[in-house]
Amino acid sequence: SVSPGVVVTEFLNIYGEEMKNRLYTENPTLQAKDIADVVVYTLGTPPHVQIHEITIKPVAMATVIFKDPSPYTQEETTCHESDYLYQLNEKHVSLKVDAGEDKTINIAIFGIGRAGSIHLSNLARNPRAEVVYIVDDVEGKSENFKRYWKLDKVTFLKSSEANKVFNDPNLVSCEPYESTETLMGNLINKVNLCLPTLFLAYRVDAVVVASPTYTHEDIVRKSLEKGKAVFCEKPVAEDIASTKRCYEEAKKVGKPLFTGFNRRFDPAYSELRDRARKGEVGHIQTIKVCSRDSPLPPINYLKHSGGIYHDCAVHDIDIMCWVLGEYPTQVAAIAHTHTPEIAALKDHDTVAMVLKFPSGTTGMIDLSRNSCYGYDQRLEVSVGQD
Repeated sequence: SVSPGVVVTEFLNIYGEEMKNRLYTENPTLQAKDIADVVVYTLGTPPHVQIHEITIKPVAMATVIFKDPSPYTQEETTCHESDYLYQLNEKHVSLKVDAGEDKTINIAIFGIGRAGSIHLSNLARNPRAEVVYIVDDVEGKSENFKRYWKLDKVTFLKSSEANKVFNDPNLVSCEPYESTETLMGNLINKVNLCLPTLFLAYRVDAVVVASPTYTHEDIVRKSLEKGKAVFCEKPVAEDIASTKRCYEEAKKVGKPLFTGFNRRFDPAYSELRDRARKGEVGHIQTIKVCSRDSPLPPINYLKHSGGIYHDCAVHDIDIMCWVLGEYPTQVAAIAHTHTPEIAALKDHDTVAMVLKFPSGTTGMIDLSRNSCYGYDQRLEVSVGQD
């Protein structure tokens, strides 16, 4: 006789270890009155099988000792560190404003093509940003953009009018005036103004450069010279010497010049990099990047893109160097052009690259302008230990 609520721990070997494990797994709280039924159900009822004495004793469940306490008993319930969207939502709900985040940044965007439209969509939804100028030469875009993004306060300019952005003044004084004429009239009439606080400021705090590659250097340098922060799509300039001059100018005026390598801010990429830098994955022996674009960019874009190496491969090389913390000492590349229209531009649509790094790591890049099955971006590392 047995007590209800116990589990089967041992019975005649005639039933076999496998059947015993199945009874444990499928019937963890098997009661005595059910034993015969379960055995018959599991094994069938061949004539030679007889049920004999079965020994039963209480046994704790195998994993119950690992059961976590209720999350509500903890001091604070938090999401996993990789869930950046939930963390962002928590910040929105809390309405907490960090130091310096209460200032609205006035921004001018140069170029609203592929990349520029992405930046505009992000800035238009950001409560800390105010787009005040958009500079683009494509005819007929301004009214559509104003209507779609509700950009009633934005001034649209042609590239020939870009100096209005660089030189955009906003007169500020200690007292409000209805117009510049009123202010100047008061100055002429020697009205008692708070002169120490009267100064010339620039309404544009920052510039986003997403125009064709050949225009980048000029916009970047003129923006920096006028004391504006700059975010620039890669590349900053078309050669190394010009790129260095831009960064030297940024250092001279004390303003940031930020290059748009967006993959560094992808949580999956940054988590891999952090784990690699902490030594959690050991020494990386090979690092592979698969970078296949989709859809195929328009020919008008490719004409001014700077070529597949400047426009695409630069992302793959950057992410490798960023993860590894070192630069390659040897690089080999082979390329081909399958698309006649791209061949006419003396550019390529398919590239394979191999890079050798000082630590012994080998890098491989698989790059294509056109992935027939959709956009495909992957990063893989292999290591020499578990």
